[in-house]
Amino acid sequence: MSPKEEMSPLLLPITAAESPVTKLPSKASPSAKQPHSLLGIACVAASAVCFSVMSTFVKYDTSAMTSVEAVFWRSFIACILNYGVILYRGQSLYVKPEDRKTMLYRVISGFASIAFQFYAISQMVLADASVIIFTSPVITFFLGACLLHEHIDLPSFLCAITSFAGLVCVVRPGFLFGYNHDTAATDGSWIAVGSGLLGAVGQAFVYIYVRKLRHLHVQVIIHHFMFFSIIVSLLYIALFQRRFVIPSDITMWTAVIGSGVFTFIGQTFLTKGFQLEKAGIASVMRYLDVVCVFVWDAVFLHERINHWSAVGAAIICVCAAIIALRKSNA
Repeated sequence: MSPKEEMSPLLLPITAAESPVTKLPSKASPSAKQPHSLLGIACVAASAVCFSVMSTFVKYDTSAMTSVEAVFWRSFIACILNYGVILYRGQSLYVKPEDRKTMLYRVISGFASIAFQFYAISQMVLADASVIIFTSPVITFFLGACLLHEHIDLPSFLCAITSFAGLVCVVRPGFLFGYNHDTAATDGSWIAVGSGLLGAVGQAFVYIYVRKLRHLHVQVIIHHFMFFSIIVSLLYIALFQRRFVIPSDITMWTAVIGSGVFTFIGQTFLTKGFQLEKAGIASVMRYLDVVCVFVWDAVFLHERINHWSAVGAAIICVCAAIIALRKSNA
């Protein structure tokens, strides 16, 4: 879900070097093989499809377990797969002292983001929760202006304001849309909506920290994030929940394992894609996730999607895409 996640990261191509020591840039030979110009976009698009499938599995998981348990299972499966790749490559998990604080911020913001996102997914129609989570580029725009004093241009500001109209279409407050419309029974509570927005904020910070850790290998970043999520989710379950659901049938096991597998594949594609492609273009490609979620939600989960959600999704995606592209071209 999560989180992502959140959000203008991206980066320069990284090497597959396994040494923890950063190498000085060397002059590339004319024969050196360069990544295909569309490889970054393809990676981000593939990650969007994977994450949409993961979200669908999580929605099914949370029908029988809590969102924190879903975070644990997703992280546990993905961590095993990721660690297998690390062992195969002989990759070092060492993080230099000067990168450890940034890595800590990345794993904390990542866990918070995915925990809030999964709660929103468990309490709302999947399509609605996904659209709210994908307001993260707009939130990043305002955070950058308020905290980093980044320049605000008028077109981007107008898009950011307009995107909130899209958010209203998805949230559908009763005083505007009434309390007895067709999907009133499945509309999320304000707590669920707030959780989705907090997940979007966390996702924005995740992308910022991934950008700062661009010189680390993809699998190293993913490993530390997944391992941290396993530990914290287990602590929460032991201290507050005090019950743990183990899948009892093949369908639930398929959903649990699937959430981890598609998380691993999606995280790998996303991190690599953002390292190869410009932030703005890569961020726009992530909105393929929203399109896929609407399809999976209707076809496999059979949830009734309010037509206003589709309108809101279109408004938010278009506005966020414009902001991302203008930022990348600034």
